[in-house]
Amino acid sequence: MAGMRIVLVGAGGRGGVYADELADTAAGLAAIVDPRPEWRDSVADRHGVPVSARFASLAELATSPLAGEIDGAINATPDRAHADTAAQIVEVGWPMLLEKPVGVTGDELDALARLVSPSTPPIAVAHVLRYTTFYRALRAEIASGVVGTVTSVTHHENLWFNHFAHSFVRGNWGNSASSSPFVLAKCCHDLDLFRWLFDDEFQSVVSSGDLGHYVADNRPADAPPRCTDGCTVDCRYDARPLYLHDRDHWPANTIAPPSADPLAARRHALEAGPYGRCVYGCDNDAPDRQVASFSTTSGAVMTLVISGHHHEETRLTHIDGTDGSIMARFGRHPSIEVHPHRGTSRSVDLDGGGSGGHGGGDAGIVAHFLDLVADPTQRSGSDLLDAIPSHRAALAAEEARATGRRVAISVGTSA
Repeated sequence: MAGMRIVLVGAGGRGGVYADELADTAAGLAAIVDPRPEWRDSVADRHGVPVSARFASLAELATSPLAGEIDGAINATPDRAHADTAAQIVEVGWPMLLEKPVGVTGDELDALARLVSPSTPPIAVAHVLRYTTFYRALRAEIASGVVGTVTSVTHHENLWFNHFAHSFVRGNWGNSASSSPFVLAKCCHDLDLFRWLFDDEFQSVVSSGDLGHYVADNRPADAPPRCTDGCTVDCRYDARPLYLHDRDHWPANTIAPPSADPLAARRHALEAGPYGRCVYGCDNDAPDRQVASFSTTSGAVMTLVISGHHHEETRLTHIDGTDGSIMARFGRHPSIEVHPHRGTSRSVDLDGGGSGGHGGGDAGIVAHFLDLVADPTQRSGSDLLDAIPSHRAALAAEEARATGRRVAISVGTSA
């Protein structure tokens, strides 16, 4: 791993996270690709990437002498660029860590599946939850047989209300036409977990849900278009306290490029960009509540419940089986409680449950990717072909929500 040279493609929020995780390894960030010079230079300056190794496009890097020195690529581009940039990276021949969702349409998933052959360099998908202490412990409990045959699973994906407003109302994923369907963007993580935890496959789905709160009908009569337009409404979504402070953390640090005067940069972003808009006056269409119920090849019923109105970020999983139940909570104060039908209930020792981004999953996926770069014959973990079925399940859930019909799901990598 020592001396390994990695290129970061996409220097936004997730790209910056991966660059920071990479800095804690023996590998090095050799180059950065991003068309936005201010974001590109910020990550490059932070990690000592020389000016000569900063590129506006993959094509520019691919034709430079540096291309032959690259050992692998982290693809953290926007959702709708993932499939195209992945194809470019495969053509160059670098092993890749690909941010999810890998593609946003069935056609893109088909095209991605066709990229993979025995000679293709490894492609790891950033389903980071697989790489947490928490979910590995949960998987071990299920595999032990303590619940017997799994009969039903209910999984709640709860978003802090200001997370939903930031990302799925004002932000990059508010409008599916310019990004990807909400259930795909946010919950392909969770659908991947279903397949991995239970070694099961989806067969069909029914779903309901809509955008009910963040709509024009709920806009206070005296609310201006922007919070910074002198809004006097007492509103929990006021952008000013959410973003205008001196703390360098998410989501405030995502709305403007890094600056010598971050407060001024954020204020300008609120006055001129999407994050200062009244949440009841945006172009958003992401549903703020959705339920999707999946049938599986094992006969189990798996239900995903998504809420954009929670008081904190949590994932809650209730597993029932023929011999027992498991209650799991991922987030602050993580816990796994096992309740056998016969015997004594117990709590699983999580040894702290994992620290860092996504409960340690960000560091875990980067470590896994570097292992693949060091030994491309490894194919364990969440690779591209293994990720595609959960993406198809998410797209089927969105179709079911939009049409009101039960939608069949292709089990394989092709539709």
